[in-house]
Amino acid sequence: MSKDNFCKKAMFYLIGLMLLSDAAFADCADTKTTCIEDGGTRYFDGVSVTLPCWKYQIDRQCGSITDDNCKQLRAQKCVQICSKCRTMLENVCTVQDETYNCPVEQCKDTDGIVCGGAFYCMNGDCSQTDPSKNKDFDKAVAGMAAVGSAAADIKDTGGVKAFTGKALECSEDMIGFKNCCDRSGWGLDLIAHCDDDEKKLYQDRNKNLTVNVGEYCAHRDPILHICLSHHQVDCSFGSKLAKIVQDQGRKGQLHIPFGEVGGDDSHPDCRGITPDELSKLDFGKMDFQEVYQDIKDRLNLPDKSTTEGKLAERIKEFYEQHKKHS
Repeated sequence: MSKDNFCKKAMFYLIGLMLLSDAAFADCADTKTTCIEDGGTRYFDGVSVTLPCWKYQIDRQCGSITDDNCKQLRAQKCVQICSKCRTMLENVCTVQDETYNCPVEQCKDTDGIVCGGAFYCMNGDCSQTDPSKNKDFDKAVAGMAAVGSAAADIKDTGGVKAFTGKALECSEDMIGFKNCCDRSGWGLDLIAHCDDDEKKLYQDRNKNLTVNVGEYCAHRDPILHICLSHHQVDCSFGSKLAKIVQDQGRKGQLHIPFGEVGGDDSHPDCRGITPDELSKLDFGKMDFQEVYQDIKDRLNLPDKSTTEGKLAERIKEFYEQHKKHS
């Protein structure tokens, strides 16, 4: 290879490298160039080439070629909800797209004001409302109540567990035909001969506070090996909310059973839910319908007409103050 041909190839190589560098760093600027491999004479195919430096290190400072046009959104009190990198240079994001959620206040071009979808006259003399029921209100309130109850339980137990239950048993004896597990609805008179725990279980079942764990043989004839007394075991909880979270959350979502009850063995586990387990539960997927009415009975919601009257009065006061300042 002749020296001229080599120089041409070297020149094309360097030009190609420079074009590639310029394309990759279009929004970067060189700040420092350092020789990291001293120059000298080297031979290529018998041709000597002398350069002052064989290898350079170039430091670059890169910045986004786009302006920060999100400043106006932040000034409007908009909240950033997500971001995505558009351009990456050497594992550094140089251009980032940001998405913001901005509050918007709108007023109709008339003598009135829009509030929550209802239109009110500015002088406060009239109100026009179109009430609609929020289908998710009950579910949201029930979920909040469950979380609040869990927080109270964890605080009371020193940060240990929430929604702790108690194992209760009832007996069905073959001899004497004693049945303290009867659910026919005859009332406490039917189980008057049963012990206190069995009566408690009967009452809690009627209040929908229990989850059945299983049934086992509590007493077996040693000779005939016939079971003479079956016991049913339930986990009983202090509220419907606790029962729902335990049944649908701990058992349904986390797949943690309430112990093992069956055959001749009974090992119920009605323990509470730990804070770590609680953080893994999706309350939005739980069905709280059976507690909706209980929660509503405890709510003290303002009367609709009273609310509208107070709102109209405040709008009228605002309008009068606005006229004075104008």
